[in-house]
Amino acid sequence: MRFVTDTADISFNDYEILFNTTNYEALPTKRVTRESVIGRNGQLTFDDGYSNKLIQAELSQPYQTRTGRKMTMREVMPELAKLGKLFLAYEDDIYWYGRVIDSANTSIEFAINRTTVIFEVNPLAYSALEEDLTWGEADVSWGAADFDWGGSSLTETFGAGTHTVVNRGNHISQPSYIINGAGSVTINGETFTVTEACIVDVENKIVYNSGANKMSAFTGDFEVLAVGDNTLVTDVQVKIVNKDRWL
Repeated sequence: MRFVTDTADISFNDYEILFNTTNYEALPTKRVTRESVIGRNGQLTFDDGYSNKLIQAELSQPYQTRTGRKMTMREVMPELAKLGKLFLAYEDDIYWYGRVIDSANTSIEFAINRTTVIFEVNPLAYSALEEDLTWGEADVSWGAADFDWGGSSLTETFGAGTHTVVNRGNHISQPSYIINGAGSVTINGETFTVTEACIVDVENKIVYNSGANKMSAFTGDFEVLAVGDNTLVTDVQVKIVNKDRWL
């Protein structure tokens, strides 16, 4: 069990903390809007993605003195309140991105402390594969991009032609397409075109290069990758940065 932030890598075993998941939303709640129509029974339901997921855990400290337990939690709890990556022992191939939002309550006993925490995380888990895009090679000015890049990625480069791109997750993936010049890219029969080299970021719905907005060079939709095999047809070299995601 680990929680990794920008400033710390909290391995609960190293802190002599037993991490036990006590409540786990197997499927996050869908965001829905319901509309009633005059003269019609029932309601129309429109869904738009998922709400954040809640993971509740009990942190037990059976090995330290009372003072030691308090000092340990003083160090750990500020990190759990930051955005970070939560790795669970029974699914160590993925991680959840979030933080502890609500108050954490501690039950203090003579020989053990038990602290209940609730992590509010992104509804979709990311792959824990450690193959990240080297953004220096992509010529991206991240000072101009005001958003977080969460999730390790698999990158593949394709030349002109027809190829198969695999989404290994169980949910659609929103990749980035790094295109080295003018051309067209077709994913499963849906095409977008660019008139110059740029990066098409599907997740954040932006097109840019070297920190400059390149939306004017883009025509089409931001194409996602379906679960499993996807057919790519391109007449220009394109690097696909794919973040597999799981519900």
